[in-house]
Amino acid sequence: MKALLSLVVNTVAMLVFVLFASVNWLGLLIIGLARLLGGAAGGRLPRRLRPAVLRPW
Repeated sequence: MKALLSLVVNTVAMLVFVLFASVNWLGLLIIGLARLLGGAAGGRLPRRLRPAVLRPW
């Protein structure tokens, strides 16, 4: 239920910005692609590293 509420709130916020704000579409594209790549790398990279690298203390 929380996920659905979050989806609705974020969708409404996105629509408000797209319809009523000045959007820098190139910047939005760059940030969106960087988020996707970072999320994919952040999900895969820790599985390949040794635990001692992630938790040195």
